[in-house]
Amino acid sequence: MNYGNVVYHSNVSGPEHEIFGLIPYSNYSIRIRAWNYELAGEYGPAIWAQTDEASPDQPIGVNLPSSDQESITVEWMSPNPPLGRIIGYYILYCETDDNSSTPRNVSISCRDGRCSDINYRFSTIILHLQPDMNYSVQVMAETIRGVGDPSPDPPVVRITSEGIPSEPQALTVSSRSKSLLITWKEPRYPRGKIISHTLAYKVKGKPYDRSFQPGDSFTIEKVAGASLSFELDDLEPATLYEVYVVASTSKGEGESSQHVEEFTEPPAADELPKPNPPVIVSSPDGSTTIQFSDVLESPYITHILVAVEERRPLARRRRQQAAYGSYAENPSSYIAANISKDDLPIELTIGDNETYGHYHNAPLKDKAIYDIRIGVESNVGGKKSTLFGDPSEVQTAGVPSGSIATVVGSAVGAIFVIVIVIILIIIFYKRRSDKSATTKSKGKESNSSPHYQNPVFDPSKTDVHTYQDLHTDSHTYQGINTDAQSYQNYADPHTYQDLKKPDQEAIYEDVTDAMNGDYVNVLKKN
Repeated sequence: MNYGNVVYHSNVSGPEHEIFGLIPYSNYSIRIRAWNYELAGEYGPAIWAQTDEASPDQPIGVNLPSSDQESITVEWMSPNPPLGRIIGYYILYCETDDNSSTPRNVSISCRDGRCSDINYRFSTIILHLQPDMNYSVQVMAETIRGVGDPSPDPPVVRITSEGIPSEPQALTVSSRSKSLLITWKEPRYPRGKIISHTLAYKVKGKPYDRSFQPGDSFTIEKVAGASLSFELDDLEPATLYEVYVVASTSKGEGESSQHVEEFTEPPAADELPKPNPPVIVSSPDGSTTIQFSDVLESPYITHILVAVEERRPLARRRRQQAAYGSYAENPSSYIAANISKDDLPIELTIGDNETYGHYHNAPLKDKAIYDIRIGVESNVGGKKSTLFGDPSEVQTAGVPSGSIATVVGSAVGAIFVIVIVIILIIIFYKRRSDKSATTKSKGKESNSSPHYQNPVFDPSKTDVHTYQDLHTDSHTYQGINTDAQSYQNYADPHTYQDLKKPDQEAIYEDVTDAMNGDYVNVLKKN
């Protein structure tokens, strides 16, 4: 019971009176005395009365004395006055670093009546908090009339201590030929300052090695600071790796990220060993067979390819590999077989009309020539590299051995004959032109050349031959291949030997006689 000074004094008339402005849930002593116009009487005995309850006032002395990674301790005292019988308290808290955080509360019920004791200091612990997180805290009291206002305003704030972080988010792995690029995002709950990351990886699979068995241990790489990416170098190509990442604070390593598997890329085509030309074995029935060994020059080879390309008789052989497809896409240049290294050794008959690795080994045409190439392929993780070697020739039935040389030789011979004929024609017309010029020069007088001058020379008297006018040539000229007539020389009526008749012997003019001005006819000697 709280005894205090007189808080109300009034003169009233009548049998009743209402007093206002009193404190809820408080005890008051009321004494009444009568008086008249002369004197006042004595006060009667005290009557005690209690005001009704109301919503409580704010708790006082709210404090956050301690915290750890996941909890905060809260202390407070009851409102004074309580304005009612306190039946419970509510601890209101939320994360201050997250504007979208929804306030939460912890309720504390009171059944022993102590909650209304203004001299008692209350305490509780807020659990299941995030490490390294700022939290704001307020306390509210409750009576049967409701919940009072929170205290204090603004709220008190405390940060939890660091803890181990949650798992890194969005781990991705990008492949290179001999490396992997790993990227990730910060943990959803860092629970402190991230000081490093631990990247772990191991070989999970080798498609090119049938005997490989993955181990359990991981190789560890430390990534200092808050970096969110790392490149693993010096890895094996065409190999499957398993990777995960862990973040760390001053309290230690946190939870691991999801495990991601990724292949490194296969070796580039120019890094694969170039296959030798296939060794073709012809069977008695005329079929063409290739034998493949299970000994390969590179461990990263996963498949052997057989390419067939039809060669035209006069076409040049390709020096570089073509972009081969299936037989259905291009029947003249196609892949006839895709053989897994797991199926080696094997003997393959070209054109056996079977399917090898989704490729049709179509029958070869008769009387045709083909180039057969062997290719090696590294195909892992949906990525592949392919390299073909030089070809070997295959001739199907009806094509004699050396047919290509025969065709080429015939073509060269024909060209040679044509060139000889053209040269003979040029020589023939050149000689005619030279003799015509020589004849004209011998009958011409010149004062400047007395050595050759013949003042009494008369062609009409000394030359018995008849010369034809150049513009009145009535002779008929015959084709080169059917020489049955004599050819007419515009300036010289002599008859020349037929080159196709070796029984005729031609007598040619002596050069010295021609220089002396004497003319000798070319005679036909039988």
